[in-house]
Formats: sequence, C-alpha cells, structure tokens
Amino acid sequence: PAGSGWSYEVKFDGYRLLARIDGDDVRLFTRNGNDWTRRLKDLHEHVRELGIASAWLDGEIVVMDAKGNPSFQLLQNAFDSSRTADIVYFVFDVPHFGGYDLTRVPLAGRRLIHDTLEEVGANYTWHEFNAAHAFMRDEGPRYDPALAWHCYGLVTELFKRRLR
Repeated sequence: PAGSGWSYEVKFDGYRLLARIDGDDVRLFTRNGNDWTRRLKDLHEHVRELGIASAWLDGEIVVMDAKGNPSFQLLQNAFDSSRTADIVYFVFDVPHFGGYDLTRVPLAGRRLIHDTLEEVGANYTWHEFNAAHAFMRDEGPRYDPALAWHCYGLVTELFKRRLR
C-alpha cells in the first residue's frame, strides 16, 4: 500500500505467544488465553531474566531447523517430547509497558519504548520500514530489489538469533 503509515510482521510458522511480565511474575499465554508458563519453563526464565519490571510482549515461538529456518513440525515435536529448550521467542510488539496500555500509541510513542529498552540493556533488535515499496515481491514499479535483499538479510539474521 502507498503511504508511510504501514508496517508488517513476519510470519514465522510457529505459535503466537504473549508474555505478561509483572516483576518476577512472568506468565506465557497463547492467543486463545491458555497459560503455557509451565510448558515453557526455559522461555519463562529467559523472559524473566530480561529485567523488565512490567510489560506485555507479543510475539511468536518457533524451533529452528538445521538450516536456521523455522519448522512447525520441530515446534510440535518439542512439545510432544517435553524438550522445549530449543524454542525461540521472536517479540514483535509491546502492547503494554511500564504499567501503560500502548495499544493505541502511535509509532512515535513506540519509538520511545525502543529508547527505554536500549537504556536498560534489553537484548533485542529494532527495525522500522517504510512500506511504501512493494519490496517483498518481484513485480510492479515500486519493487526495490536492493531493499528486498536487505530485508531478507535482516530476517535471516533474526532467525539466527535466540532470546538469551
């Protein structure tokens, strides 16, 4: 779409997960509201160790295959075998932070959140794109192959990272 107000989320082929942080009390919820905290003990600890006092993190959990690609089958197998330590959590939104509801905060306000996370040394990466270009598909006058390759590189780099 034309205009600078567009954003997107990468679909990782995993499960959507909300992490609710209230001090040391961290809860992990599916999009249907099921509490998966006990099922994801390692992830629970990793999120708790971020040192964020109060927040809701919205993201997706995946398991990467040997080539660094997300695999839904490996994610299901991790739950079936109770070996969830390989699950990676990609956070793409912070709908609540520091006791504030941010669901209606514009991008400029979310940028302030980014700055705050930088100050506390949270381990994450922040990228913003002006989606006025149809850079993710090879068609039309707005296609930008250089930007497409740059974005593919960022996504590949993101797949390689793990929440520690």
